[in-house]
Amino acid sequence: MRSPTMMRHLLPIIFSCLAAFGASAWGQRALVAVPLVHNDEATQTIDTRIALQPRASGADPVAWERLYGSTQTRYLRFRFDQIAIPPDSDLELQVVSDPEDVMVWRLRGAELARATELTTDLLKPGRYRVRVIVTRLSSPASLRLAGMNFQAVSAALIPESAVMRSKPVASLVPAHPARGIARSVAMLHIGPLGSTCTAFLIGDAQMATNFHCLALSARYAQTRTNPKPDCGDIVAEFDFLATDQLGPSAACTGVVGADENRDLVILRIAPPPLAGGGQRAILKLAAAAAPDAAVRILHHPMGRPMVFEDHCELKGFDAGDLMHDCGTMSGSSGSLLLTDSGEVAAVHYKAPYELSTTEAEKERLYQLYGPLYNRAKPVALLISLPRSGDSR
Repeated sequence: MRSPTMMRHLLPIIFSCLAAFGASAWGQRALVAVPLVHNDEATQTIDTRIALQPRASGADPVAWERLYGSTQTRYLRFRFDQIAIPPDSDLELQVVSDPEDVMVWRLRGAELARATELTTDLLKPGRYRVRVIVTRLSSPASLRLAGMNFQAVSAALIPESAVMRSKPVASLVPAHPARGIARSVAMLHIGPLGSTCTAFLIGDAQMATNFHCLALSARYAQTRTNPKPDCGDIVAEFDFLATDQLGPSAACTGVVGADENRDLVILRIAPPPLAGGGQRAILKLAAAAAPDAAVRILHHPMGRPMVFEDHCELKGFDAGDLMHDCGTMSGSSGSLLLTDSGEVAAVHYKAPYELSTTEAEKERLYQLYGPLYNRAKPVALLISLPRSGDSR
């Protein structure tokens, strides 16, 4: 039997396989399944080992440099692994735009030495020089540039729920209340596989989403038992409203609170300021919501630009979950359900069907169980979430 520690290391692989192939359909009665997240990142393998030798004083500081890039993507990210850097090294891993020679990403040697693998921030499409600058290196060091992850520009949507009634947030008039709330909602890019979820701002540098999204983080899987688990391979992209746009982003710097059983987590992510200046609003959590109330949803289905739906309803409670009929897809995990007053009532975490469920199977399930609805966690569970690290 595999140990719990080994299983935690296998979680990203297990969840990714389930997200790709699916296992079964679920609803509000006897059906059981694993929630789906979305992943449409492609990977170009580079597989280049960067070997660094001790250098004499006065030597060229550029110890290694190569040119890479892509222009036919929405963004790209460089992925490194097999990192073996002495902790006392004075060096820096850099990504510089070409030919502008503008620094777009960097990581100092001390931080690099603590990592076993890492992925850069989301970078705009273009040409980049990846390089290592060495000031002092007392012993040999190495790392591997494993590949380049990217997302093609696409607007394709595949629904999980029966009916999609959402509209792009970008199509709403500037004065629409959802436009202001949307500034506090982000799409999460998770781990080396680039799976996506939705998250929203609930406190000072605190964003809420589902635990099963955090579980896809390789950094978290490797450090979960530590007093301060790492989530640095999760990047929150804000203001993603158009398919050809790359919004400002910020990386996760810590896990504020987590509960696997509730499928809820609060991540420490300091959101970037608004383009015109000012800070993003902290969303208000509702004290309670009537089980038949009208709700709205903001989310990033299928890793696409943010959409808004304002004609859905809560459908009562089941086993502590709030049921709802908002249209959702893979990538909607962690979405916020809003009351008429704009307060967060619940956090979506499960859809009624998997992508592979056929219409015939949906009809069979309907005959057996009646209407099947999405599931969401009442916001009261988020308010009471333990804030002292990983809790199960």
